[in-house]
Amino acid sequence: MTGPEFVDVLLHEFPELEEDVRDNDGLLHMQMGDFAGLMQRAINERDLPRLKRCVHLAQRVWQTGEAHLRNALSVSCLEHLAFRGTTGQEAFALLTRELREEWEKLDRFQASLATPPRKRR
Repeated sequence: MTGPEFVDVLLHEFPELEEDVRDNDGLLHMQMGDFAGLMQRAINERDLPRLKRCVHLAQRVWQTGEAHLRNALSVSCLEHLAFRGTTGQEAFALLTRELREEWEKLDRFQASLATPPRKRR
């Protein structure tokens, strides 16, 4: 899947994103951020049917996307998702194994940035 193909599928599946995605025409990471916002709203609102559709599209990107598209999914979507509380746990369980592993990898990396460096003696 290419970036333009992703945008076409995204807008077909989620036409409510049309204005935001078109405003970011040609800016794949911004468009992926629009997708991330939709996913986060689905998590926060416990809209599990919508989240399942989002996960299905994200998995398609992960499996068939060109390298730059997979990178955009990783750093401009998955990295920004928060899975808090009971609703978050329920939502996290809907991710595929590959998407969970990628999110966990990104989460560990972010945590390592927050850890102060050890002082040398």
